[in-house]
Amino acid sequence: MPASLSEYAKTGIRVNAVAPGVIKSAMQAPETYEALDALHPMGHIG
Repeated sequence: MPASLSEYAKTGIRVNAVAPGVIKSAMQAPETYEALDALHPMGHIG
């Protein structure tokens, strides 16, 4: 668990999900996937 989430837990705040990034869908053109990969924290889009 990242330190920031641990700090929230001490104050009673619950975190159900942390999901940064882009999901591969019809909203993005296939030619943009490589550029979107570079923006994603894990290095690829879901």
